[in-house]
Amino acid sequence: MAPHGSGAPPSISAEVTNTGARPGVTVPELYLALPPPSPGVRQPPRQLKAFTKLALAPGQSRRVVFRLNDRSFSYWDVARHGWRVAPGCYRVMVGSSSRDLPLTSTLARGGARCARAGIGGRARRPRGRPRFTG
Repeated sequence: MAPHGSGAPPSISAEVTNTGARPGVTVPELYLALPPPSPGVRQPPRQLKAFTKLALAPGQSRRVVFRLNDRSFSYWDVARHGWRVAPGCYRVMVGSSSRDLPLTSTLARGGARCARAGIGGRARRPRGRPRFTG
C-alpha cells in the first residue's frame, strides 16, 4: 500500500492479484480508523471510505488507486453542526472485506506526527482468492 500526494488529501494504491486458475471478480475496499476529535468522543473502529470492482484473469495483477478527499477524513461535529477533520493519526486499511484487511498504514493529518506502521507487505491467501500487496 502506498500513499500518494503531499498536503492535499492523499490517494492510496494497492496491487491486487488473481492467484487462482480461473477468471474472477473482486472488490477491494479501503477503510479508515479516525482519531478521536476530543477526549470522550469515540469513533467507529473502521469506516468504509472507498471501493472498486475489478475483473482479473488468472495470474493477472492490477494496481488500484483510491482517491480520498477531505470528507473521507471528516466526522460530524454535533456542537458545530458541521463536518470537521480532526488532527491526528488515521489508520488506513485495505482488503477484501472489513474482516479481512491485510494491508495497513498510518497517515497524519493536521500537523500530527505518526509512527510509520505496516506499509507494504504481502498477504498470504488461499488459492483462488485475490492477493493484496503494497
